[in-house]
Amino acid sequence: MSNRTLDALRRLLTGGLALLRTRVEYATLELSLARERILRWCVRGLVAAQLIQLALTALTALVTALLWPLIGPWSLFGFVLLYGGTAWWLLSRLIDEIEDAPAPLADTMRQLAEDQRAMAEAFGAPPEESPEPVSERPVHVAGMRTPPDVVARGLADER
Repeated sequence: MSNRTLDALRRLLTGGLALLRTRVEYATLELSLARERILRWCVRGLVAAQLIQLALTALTALVTALLWPLIGPWSLFGFVLLYGGTAWWLLSRLIDEIEDAPAPLADTMRQLAEDQRAMAEAFGAPPEESPEPVSERPVHVAGMRTPPDVVARGLADER
């Protein structure tokens, strides 16, 4: 190989490594910001939950003490329904929010896919070899299960 070819390869390798380093730094920054945000949410949520628990305990005791002479232990039944229904509603909202959250590092993955596509175009790769765009929707393990009929067909093919 000539010196010009080696220089071009060196520049290409240096540029590729610099681009990769930039993307890794961006991913690190994105993860540290997410960690700080999640930690802040958890602390605030735990403090709020503790205060709510104390307030509800005091309210439950007050109302139960006031209603005990009239209906006895049945005075607690309304609180059971209220607290159980509220817990169910909160958990269902939490599950919906978790399922709708963007995939971790979605921006970084999208930028890496754009870099890969640009590199493929620069080297004249056919369009079918260029990467697919990254989805911001996370892939959950539950969504990746293989249907039983696909497994059965695969086992039948092996026989």
